[in-house]
Amino acid sequence: CSVSCGTGIRTRSVECRDGNGRLSNDCDPGERPREEQECKSSAECT
Repeated sequence: CSVSCGTGIRTRSVECRDGNGRLSNDCDPGERPREEQECKSSAECT
C-alpha cells in the first residue's frame, strides 16, 4: 500500500501469457485485472 495510514493505492504488474506461459499480446482487455486498486492501512492517521 502506498501509505502507512489511511487509504492509498496498491499497484502490481499485470502480464498477458499464452497457454505455454509465454508473454502474449492476444488478451481480452475486458478480462485483464486492474494494475491499481485502493488499499487501506490498519493504522489510523492522527
